[in-house]
Amino acid sequence: MENISKLLSVLDNEHFQQHPYSTETWTGIIGSIAFHSILFLTSYFMSHLVFSSYGKLKHKEKVEWCSRIVSTVHAIVSSVLTFYTVKANSDYLDLKFDAFDMEMGSITLQYTFGYFIYDFILLMIYFKTMGGVPMFLHHFFAGVSWGLSIGYQKFAFFPLLYTLTELTTPFINQRWFFAVSDMKESKLYFLNGILMFVSWTVVRIPPMLIVPYVMYINLDVVKRMPVFTLGLLITDYLVISVLNLYWHYLIGKGLVSAIVKSKPKQQ
Repeated sequence: MENISKLLSVLDNEHFQQHPYSTETWTGIIGSIAFHSILFLTSYFMSHLVFSSYGKLKHKEKVEWCSRIVSTVHAIVSSVLTFYTVKANSDYLDLKFDAFDMEMGSITLQYTFGYFIYDFILLMIYFKTMGGVPMFLHHFFAGVSWGLSIGYQKFAFFPLLYTLTELTTPFINQRWFFAVSDMKESKLYFLNGILMFVSWTVVRIPPMLIVPYVMYINLDVVKRMPVFTLGLLITDYLVISVLNLYWHYLIGKGLVSAIVKSKPKQQ
């Protein structure tokens, strides 16, 4: 316990300290884990009643199918919660880096943190199927940021901003559903590809510029942060930015390839 206390002490200084999670906080996190787990199991055993293509899939493909259903639900719910949170608290619109509220903001962070824990466990069981190293890095660093924000009861701007990037997730997942349903040649698949690229460009790329700007205009707050926490935050930002750029490149490359294939060949 003493070693753990020493380890956790690097997260505190005279300005910001970690607070033990309250019973209400743990209830929200565990409730989110349970909700997404139940949704996954329900999808696994019930999808064949709705989707004919589901029965043709192998076990690991069924796992990914259900994981993507859960992922889509989380993306929609977390985005709605975040929009409501930002609307209800002007501190976020005022770009206050250390903003936090104990009502909707806390609930939103608990919900998404619980999802990351659920999905991280699933990732450890089906590592390659669920995205391998890139997804591991994404979930690990994102989870650390969400968890620290809840503990500090501060710095919610960063995780809430990145929660909004989940708006791209339904298009990413739908692409996979179309692919395994033998619809790669359909107009819907092509249209979804365009929406996927546009949404990624509009939603995932701007935070790479917004975060440094917000940190700059809140430099007085940043300077007072524990050094270890600031290092984690910067590492988190860099890792997620690199991943988003890499995935953006792959999406753009796929879209260009699809456009080229769609053009009629000249005789």
